[in-house]
Amino acid sequence: MEDDWNEFVQGVKSGCCSSATCGKVKSGVAPWNGFQPKRPKSFHEGILFILEAPPAGSDHYFMKKERDHTRDRLRKKFFATFQKVPSAPKCENFETFVEDFLSANCYLLPSFSYACANKDGTNTSPTLGMARHSGEAHLSVAVRCLKPRVVVLMGTRALAAGRAMKLVDKNLGEEKLHTYARLEPYYSTTYGSKIATFVTYWPMKRAKRKNGAGELVNCYDGWLIPTLNEAFKTLHAS
Repeated sequence: MEDDWNEFVQGVKSGCCSSATCGKVKSGVAPWNGFQPKRPKSFHEGILFILEAPPAGSDHYFMKKERDHTRDRLRKKFFATFQKVPSAPKCENFETFVEDFLSANCYLLPSFSYACANKDGTNTSPTLGMARHSGEAHLSVAVRCLKPRVVVLMGTRALAAGRAMKLVDKNLGEEKLHTYARLEPYYSTTYGSKIATFVTYWPMKRAKRKNGAGELVNCYDGWLIPTLNEAFKTLHAS
């Protein structure tokens, strides 16, 4: 397993996703904004979250301790989200959230490991093609190593990476969340054991979509929270 994890880390660092080959990657940036990911020792058939790329406007990363007085925005959003999900682990202290998150058999990886920026330096997203490459070439190795029981794809780029990894076996056309997101999981045995994969939205409240009752609801309370609740229930029921 350690060899698989080293293959994942070294593959990301090989240069195929750097600014030299991908124009949207922020020049001079290291993968995971300089964080050195290690295989989580307490992770055993747990739940893996796959999200967007690290931010280009700072050197923050979800698991990285800050050297300044600001806090990683994704970590803040995740902590707030966990408080609203009935079946999620009870992580009550933000200062120990990462440690509690890992202890609860959770892990998180970005769909693309390098921060991406526009020409003016502002934050942007990797292309869908970049996310697909990351999924097929790199994240597939991490999934093979981690052997998660549940995967949660949050956002369009995460969906693109998940489809490239064959975690979502249905072809419903281009990666659009309103097409693929649902409360039920997709199942895959691509990596030997059965993985339940949920597709849902990034933790923000701007976007809206109709729920099962036909009501127009924001995608945070109406889709993300219920989906994460189902994901943790699936993990605990296995």
